[in-house]
Amino acid sequence: MTFHVDNDEFAWSIDAEFFADWKSLASSTREKYSALAEAGVTLDTLQVVVLGPDAGVMSGLGRVSALAVDGQQIHMRIAITFVVARRSGQWQLIHGHSSHALSEPPD
Repeated sequence: MTFHVDNDEFAWSIDAEFFADWKSLASSTREKYSALAEAGVTLDTLQVVVLGPDAGVMSGLGRVSALAVDGQQIHMRIAITFVVARRSGQWQLIHGHSSHALSEPPD
C-alpha cells in the first residue's frame, strides 16, 4: 500500500518532537540519519483497525537495525502508529507516531 504524505492534514510525532508537515519531518530525518550507511525496519507485530471504508489505524512493534558510516551497529525497539484516510481515491497518511524503547531488542 502506498501512502501520500504531502497533504494539509499530515502530522508526525517521534519521541519528544512534533512535525506539522512532511517537509519538516523529512529535513529533520535527513539531518539526523546522514551518518548511517544503511538502515532497516522489521515489524514484529502489526494490528490494523478499520474505522470505515475510507479510514484506518495501523499500529505495531518492531526493530530498527542500522549501520553507521563509522562501522557502529545500532539496534533498537520501536512502536509505531499510523492513521490513514482515503482522499480522492488515494490513501494519505494523516498522522504518524513512532517511539523508541530504551532497551535493545533480544537476539
